[in-house]
Amino acid sequence: MADVIRQFPVNYELHLNACLDDAKTWLEEGDFLITHGWLTHSGHVICLSGLEIDTENNSYKFEVKDPWSEFDAPSWSYDLGGNFYDGYYSSYCIYAACVASSSYGDAQSIYNQGELDSSYKNMWVHRFMP
Repeated sequence: MADVIRQFPVNYELHLNACLDDAKTWLEEGDFLITHGWLTHSGHVICLSGLEIDTENNSYKFEVKDPWSEFDAPSWSYDLGGNFYDGYYSSYCIYAACVASSSYGDAQSIYNQGELDSSYKNMWVHRFMP
């Protein structure tokens, strides 16, 4: 994908070892991100386009564009009758699926543990800058 993207006149970088802190910073700068996650057994690509900060609970959610449909993190599954989803996934969902895991089952287990290390680097990101 990176080789194809580089053929177009866009301000683009590929990061193969990013963390949630990196993604948050880039989104706050107005960047658009594409990343891979273990939201399906074979893996799935989603877009991250913004953040919603919850200062009351000291947490945040990622604004996502998901071509498949809305992902339900508590059941770790998709609504198979759905359409394109433009909404929010929790930082725990993104961490489990896109950063800390190496498989679908691993991602579900990490999510259920409810732990998050925003500085842990294992996320690949296609970064598009304005």
